[in-house]
Amino acid sequence: MFGPYFVGKGFLMKLLKKQYCDRMIVIGTGDLIRKAMKEPSFESEFGPMVARRELIPDDVVFHLVLNELSHLPPSVDIVGFDGIGRNAQQIEWMKEHQLLGDNSVSLLLNATEKILRRRQQDRIKRQPDGKRPDDDVDLQTALGIYKQNAEHVHSRLLQTNSRIYPINASRDIEHEVFPDVLAFVQNLVNPKQHHPACHAPQTVFTGTEPVYVR
Repeated sequence: MFGPYFVGKGFLMKLLKKQYCDRMIVIGTGDLIRKAMKEPSFESEFGPMVARRELIPDDVVFHLVLNELSHLPPSVDIVGFDGIGRNAQQIEWMKEHQLLGDNSVSLLLNATEKILRRRQQDRIKRQPDGKRPDDDVDLQTALGIYKQNAEHVHSRLLQTNSRIYPINASRDIEHEVFPDVLAFVQNLVNPKQHHPACHAPQTVFTGTEPVYVR
């Protein structure tokens, strides 16, 4: 999934994960970096960058993502990415590693700045004592960086075989946006009975090859 801060990528990934249960794994670069920060050597080298809210170098992010992909459980055939694909170089890397192609869906989420600010404030209110490092980010600055890269990212995406869908994420995330997201994902994969470990009543869809959701 592609989109600015607070557009709803993380929440949508959680809803997809709930739908597909142990057939799906979500790889979020923020989560990977927070996990890596528990290692003293990583924290020593990149901790100051994280504290200054600077982006971790792409080659470090690539290493973390590949390491995560190398340890996928056998049940997983759908992989969702959140936080990678922020610039043209990352798109090229994903293409080279066959993470963008016929077996992928790229969802371009967008929302008005007013909606993004409201969601930012709502998130901070929900967790005032334990907010994540990006919850109080300067949204205007973050949007400026996102917009600078968005045109190049979209241009590179058009050079892949990924199925690209723009989505209006200013609507209610759970009840209006998620049904669209789910429909796009289901269009890519073949229907199959849901895994016994998935207790949701709906049918889960999967393909014979790993399906990548951006």
